[in-house]
This record gives sequence, C-alpha cells and structure tokens, in this order.
Amino acid sequence: MSDEQIEQEELVLWGDSQIPDATVITPNWLGDNTQLPQKGTEVAFLPEHWVEWKRCKDSIHYFAENYYTITVGGNEKQLMKLWKIQSEALDYFIEHNRVVMNSSRQTSKTTLVVLFVLWNLIFGEGIQKIGMLGNKYELAKLNLDKVKEAYELLPLFLKPHIIRWNEKAILFSDGNECKIQATSSTSFRGSTLTSLV
Repeated sequence: MSDEQIEQEELVLWGDSQIPDATVITPNWLGDNTQLPQKGTEVAFLPEHWVEWKRCKDSIHYFAENYYTITVGGNEKQLMKLWKIQSEALDYFIEHNRVVMNSSRQTSKTTLVVLFVLWNLIFGEGIQKIGMLGNKYELAKLNLDKVKEAYELLPLFLKPHIIRWNEKAILFSDGNECKIQATSSTSFRGSTLTSLV
C-alpha cells in the first residue's frame, strides 16, 4: 500500500460529525479480514463515537444516511439517501410488529429489509434473534450475505464483536443473531425468534 493510499484511508470521516474511526489497540480479527472484529479486539473510543452510536440507535434514518452503504450501478458503493416512501416504510417497520409489503419488483424492498435487520442486530432492544427466510435457500443466503457486507462496511466503533460468521448465521458477542433457512412448513420450528423476515 502506498503512502498516498494510507493517507486517504486515514482521511475517512464518518457521520454528520465527520469523526475518524476508533483506533485499534489490540486486534483480533476473524481470519485476516480487518473488517471483522472478534471478541478480544480492543479499540479506543472517542466521546464522539458514543454520541454517534446513540444517534444511530435513536434513528434508523440517521444510521441509513450516514453509515449504511449500498451498491449502485453494479459496483459503486455509496451511503444510502432515503426516499420519502422508504422513510415511511422504515417508520412502519418500527411501529408495527407485523408488516406485509405489497410492491412491484426493483423498488429497494430488499435494501430496506437488510437495513432494518442490520440496525436491529446492532441497536435493537434486548436480545435480537432474527430469522430470514427465502423461497429457496440460495435467496436466503444472498440476503444474509447483504447483511454481512453492510456490516463489514461500517466503521469499527459501530460494530459488535463477532462470535459466529458462516453461511447460515451471524452471532454477535451481545447475543444478537441472524440465521437463515429456506421456506417450508417446518422453518425455524423450535426456534425462539424476535423477528421473522
């Protein structure tokens, strides 16, 4: 990595407050991926990091527009800018525990659901046990992969530590978990879930 690339990485600033990421004191990454902190990773937080964490917890809209990265145009990554209808849908998700969304294809439903799942995994009240179904296992896996990618692109100061990270589930050190199955008459039978997607 060149000195110029290192300087550019150091200049990444987050959120409205434009703060740098937390500094790693003791690294303990999953494999060699420095985007996946395991239990044992120690970081130095600034007071601003706690302010930003609370702002994200208090507002999924703030979290979306300042930290949630989406892919546009094939490969380009950018922070999400919510449309009015998307903001209304997120509010509805939060205010109601049973939601059916009827909309046409290609209207960012999956993007919203992934955002909602990730936000709940990080900031949800109590222990979050989220199940994600797909009419085929491959679709459920694709959606879990999108949650994982969005997590990896977050700054370190927002990331809970990882306990499990495989093709069927992610589990954080605070006990929050997201797991997947294909839709069937026995899907998640015997599981205690707080949310089902």
